[in-house]
Amino acid sequence: LTMVKFLGLVDIDKNKLWPTDLGKKLAYATKDGKKTLLAQNLPDIYRTIIKWIRNQPNKQMSSNDIKIMFIDNFGEMKSKVIMDRAITALLNYADYLGIVKFAGKGLAAKCTLTDFGEKILTNIPMEEQPQKKALQA
Repeated sequence: LTMVKFLGLVDIDKNKLWPTDLGKKLAYATKDGKKTLLAQNLPDIYRTIIKWIRNQPNKQMSSNDIKIMFIDNFGEMKSKVIMDRAITALLNYADYLGIVKFAGKGLAAKCTLTDFGEKILTNIPMEEQPQKKALQA
C-alpha cells in the first residue's frame, strides 16, 4: 500500500482509500500503455536516480555506486538493509517498466539505461534534486 501511494496511484486518509487521476488512467491503459504512463510519472527521487545513470559516460551504474551517490546527495537511510531494499526495489521497478536493464546480484549488480528510458527522460521535465522531505514519506 505504501508503494502504491508513493507511486501516486492512490490517496489515503485514516479510513478511506481512493485512486488518483493517474490511478484511474492506469485502469484503462493497455499493458504497454501502463508502463509508459508509469514511466512518465515516476516519483521525483526515482527520476533523479535514473538521471544519475543517464549522466554516466556509458549510461551504466552499479547498484553500489547508486547507493554512494544517494548517501552523498540525501544522507544515509535508517539502516543498510533498508537502503539495499529501496535501491533494489527502484531498479527492479525501472527494469519492469523498461527504463533500465538491471542484472546481477551483490557487488556485480548493475543497471544500464535503455533507449526507452532515454526517450522517457527526454520527454519529461527533470528536477535537479527532489526535496529531502519527499524521502521521508
